[in-house]
Amino acid sequence: MAAVAGSIAHTADDASRTVMETTVATQVGELGLRVDVDEVLAADLGNCHREPTNGPLRIGYAADLGQLGGEADETATDGAKAFVDLINCAGGIGDGVAVELVVRDVQGATSLVRREIQGLLDAGVHAILGPPFDDTGGPILQTAAGNVLVVFVTSTEPNLPNPAENSFLTAFSDTAQSTALAHYAQAQGYDTAVTFFDPADRYFSINNPG
Repeated sequence: MAAVAGSIAHTADDASRTVMETTVATQVGELGLRVDVDEVLAADLGNCHREPTNGPLRIGYAADLGQLGGEADETATDGAKAFVDLINCAGGIGDGVAVELVVRDVQGATSLVRREIQGLLDAGVHAILGPPFDDTGGPILQTAAGNVLVVFVTSTEPNLPNPAENSFLTAFSDTAQSTALAHYAQAQGYDTAVTFFDPADRYFSINNPG
């Protein structure tokens, strides 16, 4: 993680690099919020040995659960809920910090999106997971105004990530993150990338009608 963050920071311009380094230090380093993924995946929900004693780290999920966005966000929210349960069953993250997931449906009009995001901010979320498309992602960023980290977990919209606004994609479609990921992969000895998609999926048929 540190290697990826360092590579990303090296690739971004000076202003973006400063924001990103500050974000990483604040959200991860200073708080010490580390997670052992192997331990989490091995957790038995029917026999949790440790309960979190601190926190919580509150994460908002601004999910578009209707129309095309639901293709991704319905399963993504289910997966997020399941993983949060496993994290807490394994004792939380860092020094026993519990994770709380707050899901809000942001489908619909811009005014509804802004209302739901303001509700997440009022609830004290430390980060927001965002939906696939910019028609809802744009109002999310306007409302969050860079005050919390926003990560669009299933999006490839190139106009959503902006380090200056604390906004990032997990899919690395912006040039800074994708270049950094390529450098990191090469440093690990990988020189070939392969992409997969399901031609029977409605999303891909709409975007690739041929």
